[in-house]
Amino acid sequence: MDDETKVFTVHPGVATAGRAQAGKAFQDAVDAELAAYWTTWYHHAVGESADASMHTGLMVRAGQAAAPYLIRQEKWAEACYLLEGAFVRDPSRANATAIMPAIQQIVRRLRRKPPRAPRSMPPPRAATTGPRPPSRHAMSRTCAANSPAFPAPTCLA
Repeated sequence: MDDETKVFTVHPGVATAGRAQAGKAFQDAVDAELAAYWTTWYHHAVGESADASMHTGLMVRAGQAAAPYLIRQEKWAEACYLLEGAFVRDPSRANATAIMPAIQQIVRRLRRKPPRAPRSMPPPRAATTGPRPPSRHAMSRTCAANSPAFPAPTCLA
């Protein structure tokens, strides 16, 4: 670090309070920027950069860090893709424990608000006993269709 660079650590409680007061437009902008930042570092760590070397620790950190921002943007497939990649490279109990809350949050939100069906799918049948949640295969196909840059993650399959 040079003399001009300063690093500040912000307590999570302070960050949450500031986020709540910032307003929706600012929150959305921060989520988009930080999701892009951590996703870029994830791809760099995977070896998709000029040096093409794998950095497992950075990959795991970036996948975990990007998830909350992607989840708030409802980018389920991207969040699962990064979390799954981070877990595959480091399947330790500690990493699973760190990743599980984000996966559970994605599953809860998808159950509450299923992803929009792609236009190529037929309209849903009328339910006689109430709404049925979409199958996990339909969710995976829908996530992949809504986000063609990311393959359908197996955490939704």
